[in-house]
Amino acid sequence: MSIGAAAALITGIAFTDHTNPAVHKPGTPGSVAVSITSVTSTVQMGIGERISSVVQSFAMLLAGFSIALTINWRLTLASSAVVPVAIIIYGITIPIQVKHDKRIIMAYTKAADLAEEVLSSIRTIQSFNAEWTHAKKYDELLTRAKTQGVRKAPLSGLQCFLGSFIMFSAYTICFRYGASMFMSGRIDSPGEIIVVFYAALFGIGSFAALASPIQAMAKASAAASIIFQVIDRPPLVDSLSDEGESPLELPAGDIEFRGIQFAYPGGGNRDKSVVLGGKIGSPSLDSPYLENEDGSSGWDAEGLTLSFPRNKTTAIVGPSGAGKSTIVALLERWYEPQVGSISIGNIDIADLNLRYWRGKIGFVTQEPFLFNDTIYQNVAYGLQGTMYEGVSESGKRQMVHSACVEANAAEFINELPDRYDSLVGEGGIKLSGGQKQRIAIARSIISKPPILVLDEATSALDPINEQIIHRALETISKGRTTIMIAHRLSTLKNADKIIVLEKGNIVESGTHTELMENAAGVYRASVGLQSLMIDIPDEDDPFRDPEDEEEDIIVIPAEGARLLATGEPVTTKWKKLGIFSLLWLILREQSKLWPIYTAGVAGSLGSGIALPMSGLLLASFLITFDLAQAGEMTLFDKASTFWAHMFMVLAVGTGLMCFLMGYMLTKSSFISGSHYRSEYFRNILSQKIPFFDKSSNSSGELTSKLNIYPGAVQELIGTPAGLVVSSFATFVSSCAISIYICPKLAGAVLLACVPLNLLAGWAKIWIERRFVSDSMEVFAESSQFATEAVGAYRTVSSLCLERPIVQRFRKLLSGHVKKQSFRVLWSSVFYSATESSTILASAFTFWGGCTIEFKDVDFGYNDRNLNVFNGLNLKIEKGQFVALVGPSGCGKSTIISLLERFYDVSRGDILIDGQSLAPMDVGVYRNVVSLVAQEPTIYQGTIRENICIGATPNVSEEEIIQAARDAYLHDFVSSLPDGYNTLCGNRGIGLSGGQKQRLSIARALIRKPRILLLDEATASLDSDSERIVQSALEGVDRESRQMTMIAVAHRISSIKNADVIFVLNEGRVVEKGTHDTLIRKRGMYFEMCQAQALDR
Repeated sequence: MSIGAAAALITGIAFTDHTNPAVHKPGTPGSVAVSITSVTSTVQMGIGERISSVVQSFAMLLAGFSIALTINWRLTLASSAVVPVAIIIYGITIPIQVKHDKRIIMAYTKAADLAEEVLSSIRTIQSFNAEWTHAKKYDELLTRAKTQGVRKAPLSGLQCFLGSFIMFSAYTICFRYGASMFMSGRIDSPGEIIVVFYAALFGIGSFAALASPIQAMAKASAAASIIFQVIDRPPLVDSLSDEGESPLELPAGDIEFRGIQFAYPGGGNRDKSVVLGGKIGSPSLDSPYLENEDGSSGWDAEGLTLSFPRNKTTAIVGPSGAGKSTIVALLERWYEPQVGSISIGNIDIADLNLRYWRGKIGFVTQEPFLFNDTIYQNVAYGLQGTMYEGVSESGKRQMVHSACVEANAAEFINELPDRYDSLVGEGGIKLSGGQKQRIAIARSIISKPPILVLDEATSALDPINEQIIHRALETISKGRTTIMIAHRLSTLKNADKIIVLEKGNIVESGTHTELMENAAGVYRASVGLQSLMIDIPDEDDPFRDPEDEEEDIIVIPAEGARLLATGEPVTTKWKKLGIFSLLWLILREQSKLWPIYTAGVAGSLGSGIALPMSGLLLASFLITFDLAQAGEMTLFDKASTFWAHMFMVLAVGTGLMCFLMGYMLTKSSFISGSHYRSEYFRNILSQKIPFFDKSSNSSGELTSKLNIYPGAVQELIGTPAGLVVSSFATFVSSCAISIYICPKLAGAVLLACVPLNLLAGWAKIWIERRFVSDSMEVFAESSQFATEAVGAYRTVSSLCLERPIVQRFRKLLSGHVKKQSFRVLWSSVFYSATESSTILASAFTFWGGCTIEFKDVDFGYNDRNLNVFNGLNLKIEKGQFVALVGPSGCGKSTIISLLERFYDVSRGDILIDGQSLAPMDVGVYRNVVSLVAQEPTIYQGTIRENICIGATPNVSEEEIIQAARDAYLHDFVSSLPDGYNTLCGNRGIGLSGGQKQRLSIARALIRKPRILLLDEATASLDSDSERIVQSALEGVDRESRQMTMIAVAHRISSIKNADVIFVLNEGRVVEKGTHDTLIRKRGMYFEMCQAQALDR
């Protein structure tokens, strides 16, 4: 979405800035380059993944709070108390941040304007040694941006502070208030607190995660507002409108200016000094009249009235600022007069379709502009907006050739290697001035326009080229209404009519001869100043060399010469640096920033460690509930309060770390970014002219790179880099803590998930690097194209090229969108892989059951002199049904006792999921272990009360019934008159042995243990009861319950379906395997089976 939106914005900028020169003033080529590169890139970053992140965060916020409110709305609302405060602070800071971002963008835009202006006239700049003067001006503009960025840095830090503080302070409230509610009985179990905690973790955590995308969207908002100011700017004259008449033939007649009164809109110096039909004043867009300082009208009563006779040549002369070019601007309808009208054949040109009217005018300017295209395409552009626009390709080539012959350009074109398909370079840099002018003339006459406007067409040429062009113009002017503007009066003395302007009004008019007869006239005085009194016919000129007319030096820079000759550009090889090498180089150069950057990185590291630390605090908080279950409510209150307050300490500490990261890294990024923009610009200015002759170093492309590359470096060492460091710190600290606590489980999870995460993350980064690289190239190319078009907006509008240019521009961008859409799709796939790997890690962590390992265990009872175990090694995998068999005294029941922590081992260790059993809190551990002994113990009270012994308080009726069903007890209980309220009697005297054993099994299952221990659970039962109890045990869904089951049995028939059977003898494992495997071994297990006649 962001790619397409960026393309649409870029096209909108180009479209608007091409629409009308009258409103182009705020959109200089440099500002367009900034808009297309850095500004649209900022918008793209703000509406790409950021919007999806915001949507995802709000979805998580909604889901998390929905679950939390359903579980316990009081606790949820209390935990969310800090959110409104954060919303208020965000509401205050974001508008301020947007304000700073706008000022930053405007400063960069002005800097780009200056850079484009300097680079487009680099020869003049270097000839005056003015490089460093302009570099200082550029630095002043960068300083403005840097100042605003440094002022914005505390806001970035504050937003980062809020993000982390909100999350961890919410945990503080959740745990403290939750513990209070548990003590008062308003919460039945710690489970409610945990559910609300995790729901709030995703809900409030997602709200906290909005800090980064909100900052990006704020920047995008500021950038978009600047872009839309350009796009939404209303044109004074809409050149793309279909309104107006388009007659088959242009009305015959003179072009008449009647009572014209005009002043340029705006407030610049030129706007105040150039006026037609009135005196110099201060124009107003709202009023067509001007006022002098004494309050009188600044307009002449009659305005400017003049005519251009049909099929005649009319010349306009006068001093600079007299209004000559303004007449052309009104004729081209770049502006509309405030008063008066312009007509042709008694039809007001305002009633004609604008594209139709401009298509009837051939326009040649003082500085001819050629697009960076072939000669053929440059001349063919003159057919746009005319009746010949749809001519076939072969027809167009014939017309191009004819126009070039008529413009005296065919001869030099045929001398080029590729002839009409030769590239002319940026602005026609590969051609001489005379060659460019002749190409421009051919472009203006190819459509056979009835009107020809020549605005200083030969003023920039040397005398030889001026003569060649002048003769070409005299030839093509025949049979056309021709309007000539010139300072060199020698070029227009043969005009049918000469109009002399001064301060926007006509002071003289007539032929050259007539005007020369007026000794006191302005025209004669001007002729005298130009020493035109000597009139030697060309054929009598003693200094005339006939070969000069034919000879024209082709000026092609070195790069252009190689391109024209071989088609191979000169390339320069650069050494690519890795990201760490580049960072080291930047930090080494920016040694003054080390304190700031070190503080920012320290903040990033501190904020990254916070999340793993919160896991440790959560575990410590949960352990305090053992005190509550033991009845130590006072100790529980103190302990839970302490750990809840530790979360607040973590909230404040992490918040400060995040503030350091946001503040320091934002500040350092703007300081270093300003430095590298200045260095980049100064380095460009120090290059020699051949560097600028290369096609890849046009002013537009260099201006684009000046905005793109230093901006990328600025991002590299800014807040995004801090987030990378923070993520790395989170990863390393999480691994370290998990490996320290439970190395085997951590190792398994890391080996299973980290490679997938790293591979997917690397692939995503690789794709995005290609994406960014290609985007930079496209931005540079599109910026160069748009800058070129905007720089020649008068040529573009006079040739009706707005639509073709926008279409070509859109095609350039649409190709980029199609290409990148495929990469974005794969990037999304790898992003989903990285996200899913996190959930996968959780799944591995909470995998059903527990891995149990006896490692070199020695044990003996204190009242006996004989050790039961000497170096016992035994491993039970998660979720298995394991049986322990062997003769009496082999240690089967001792293993059960050790697993219940009735005793501790003498030497060696027992590992639960890789964690040593000895240092575990006994109460916490026994919460996940249930025992069903050979002799079930039933207490006085009801069946319900006996089932619920050891379960969480106020266990639900559904859970009781489900446990009874799993133990094959529910049908029996339901048959009793009082059901689950039936009294069991002393030691369960009212129940049979089988019923008591099934009740014991239900009591064990309702606790949802991860380890279920069965110590001769069916040994004392009759065959029928044994069968029922055995069915109950085998019917337990261990996978859904995430349970490992260990059974000690003498009756081998009760354990033959076990996953693994361990055969013990004299305190060690002598055999191991399934029932069938051990039978085939014909060892001790086989003999035991033979003794019980199980397989005879």
